Amino acid sequence: MNAQVKELVTKGLYAKIRHPMYVFQLLLFLGLAMVTRDVIAYGFFVFALVFVIWRVRRENRILEEKFGDAYRTYREQVWF
Repeated sequence: MNAQVKELVTKGLYAKIRHPMYVFQLLLFLGLAMVTRDVIAYGFFVFALVFVIWRVRRENRILEEKFGDAYRTYREQVWF
């Protein structure tokens, strides 16, 4: 099931980071890997990183199709 895109949120945390959930998720996995110093944890972080990059690209395409120039302008002004 795909989420329905209803509006382009550009306020709050989204004014600084386009995909804050993914950024903090990756920071969590990286932090766990650094604390545990476990090869499996680092491997999981790399897997999560690849998955997040794939997911962000997919979401960017969907948002660009839905919101056009408004999203392109927003994307140029905000990190990740």
